[in-house]
Amino acid sequence: MTKTTDKAGNEIKPMKNMFWLDGYEGECSSGYFIRSDLFKMIAEFKEKGHEVVGIKVQPDSWNLEFFCKKSKEDKEVKR
Repeated sequence: MTKTTDKAGNEIKPMKNMFWLDGYEGECSSGYFIRSDLFKMIAEFKEKGHEVVGIKVQPDSWNLEFFCKKSKEDKEVKR
């Protein structure tokens, strides 16, 4: 398994609240920031007892999908 590295070849280790494209391995660059109030929405989920554990980005639309940790109250979802 290849490790993700920055331009200088330093390994980029996973951090809390950082999401990566599944299966991506290789170099990447940083420095592209977008201001958003997404943190407010995540805080609302948390206040209601839902912990966001994943985000699905749909690159051809404005939509984001939040995946939350399953709680005891959640019904089983079959896929």
